[in-house]
Amino acid sequence: MGEDGLRGDVSPTIVILGGTGVFGGRLAKRLARFRDVRLVITGRDRDRARKFAAALRRSTGCPSIEGDCLALGSSLGERLTRIAPDVVVHAAGPFQGQDYSVPEAVLMAGAHYVDLADGRDFVLGFAAHLDDIARSRGLIAVAGASSVPALSSAVVLELARDLGEVTSIEIGISPGNRAPRGDAVIRAILSYCGKPIPGWANGRRSERIGWQGLRREIIGELGPRWFCDCDVPDIQLFAQAYPKARDIRFGAGLELGFLHLGLWGLSAMVRARMLPPLDRFSGLLRSVADLLEPFGSDAGGMFVRVTGKSKEGLPVSHGWQLVAKQGDGPYVPTLPASIMVRKILTGGAGAPGARTSFGTIMLKEFMDEAADLHIEMGTSDVR
Repeated sequence: MGEDGLRGDVSPTIVILGGTGVFGGRLAKRLARFRDVRLVITGRDRDRARKFAAALRRSTGCPSIEGDCLALGSSLGERLTRIAPDVVVHAAGPFQGQDYSVPEAVLMAGAHYVDLADGRDFVLGFAAHLDDIARSRGLIAVAGASSVPALSSAVVLELARDLGEVTSIEIGISPGNRAPRGDAVIRAILSYCGKPIPGWANGRRSERIGWQGLRREIIGELGPRWFCDCDVPDIQLFAQAYPKARDIRFGAGLELGFLHLGLWGLSAMVRARMLPPLDRFSGLLRSVADLLEPFGSDAGGMFVRVTGKSKEGLPVSHGWQLVAKQGDGPYVPTLPASIMVRKILTGGAGAPGARTSFGTIMLKEFMDEAADLHIEMGTSDVR
């Protein structure tokens, strides 16, 4: 057995697509702890990938780390067949608007597939498009092994464990202003600002507006932060899992109030058709955000609030929060993927097939994975 519980008699190969990005790079650092694997870190720039891999080899002492260029085009399947990976992790977002050609190429190359997708349509349609292929080849494919819906569902399932009925779910994520900003994340958020997104209110499907629904939440020592509505797969997934829930809401917030409120105002202008879609201005808005990077902090957080009734019919409200310090916030979206890769390599990921990450990891598994990071979490009253 290797140091992380993997089989020592075999050296499985893991490929990370987008492995030099904000999240892909941090995932690579987590997977480099699996001493008995060959890790191939890929990106659009071969030199950058090789330099990143060399630095990771030096810092970890793990010799089986390589860097390479691997485009997500028509030649992906052929290249993967040559590499012969056991698992491929797709971290090259944004997933909004992506089709299923990448996971299909991975499965046809004979590898298990995991991604960090948060794109609603991509995650919700994943199983229908890929389950037959995965089952026929005896492989596992998991979409959304990230903060949503993997971690969010793990928390809600734990908080709702002793409830007889769930009536509302609210989730929010707010990164520190000094946390690295990936272009994919910025484009993903801007793509739905000011546009209608699915919601769930008063016990039925409703419509919300991206980056509207302004509200204030307090997350422990982080204090109050603004939040607005975001487009994530969680709304529909939680509505299916808890059909008696009347209200389900997911929000995100920027640490700097004037930056958050500025984006809120721009989103309102898109809604009023006074501006075109904001993703057209992603470069300009990224430059503004970069200029403001020295302000704020490197501390981010997440909260989950589940309200319902006990098995005796009494009203109950459970809260949970996470606070990440010292720049470790960007690791949070990568930890579910690291857990899922380990499960696949050790035979603990379940039967072959394609599925979302909803309910695929337990909160305790996440807590164990985060134990060496500056991440604090636990139940609390989130007002």
